[in-house]
Amino acid sequence: MSIRALVFTAGGLMLADRLMGFAILVPFALAGLWFGNRIHLRVARESLLRLVSALLLLIGVSLLVRAVAR
Repeated sequence: MSIRALVFTAGGLMLADRLMGFAILVPFALAGLWFGNRIHLRVARESLLRLVSALLLLIGVSLLVRAVAR
């Protein structure tokens, strides 16, 4: 936890629901880091670039569809 979060919590600025969400999500973040660390050397650079490009294309198309639908 960062010093800022500790100060906010001590000052009453951090709400209990935010702290609960943080506590719930930390294991998932750590699992993602562990998993990513385990596979990052096994994936070829070109494959990763293709995957990222495809995801960016899908996100762009989704945003265009939403903009046109309004």
